[in-house]
Amino acid sequence: MSGTTPQTQSEATASFLKHFTSPSIGGQVHPSLESRDDPITGLSMFSKTPIPAEERLITCPASWVITPEICRNAIMELGSGDVKGKGKEVDGWKETMLICGYICLHWIYHDREE
Repeated sequence: MSGTTPQTQSEATASFLKHFTSPSIGGQVHPSLESRDDPITGLSMFSKTPIPAEERLITCPASWVITPEICRNAIMELGSGDVKGKGKEVDGWKETMLICGYICLHWIYHDREE
C-alpha cells in the first residue's frame, strides 16, 4: 500500500487487540494479559499478574473462527467463482493445508494494489 508507513509489531498488536475487543467484534482478552517481545518465542502474550487456573484468557467470537469448511469454500470460490462442485480441487487437503492456504490468500489479497 503506497504512502503508508508500516506498523511495528507492537503497534500492529495493539491495533489488532483494540479492534478485536471493540463492541462491534466482541472478542475478550483477560485484563492481566499483555503482549511482549520474547527473545525465544517472539511476540507473545504474558500475564502481568497471576491468573487462576480456570480463568478464561481469550474469547474469540464465532464469526472469527476459521473452519476447514469456510476455507474450502473460500478457496473454491476464488478459484472458480462458485462452490457448487464442493471442492474437487482441494479434496484430500488436510485441515492445516486449507487453513494455511486461506490465511495466505488473505495476506495476498490484503497486500495487492487496488
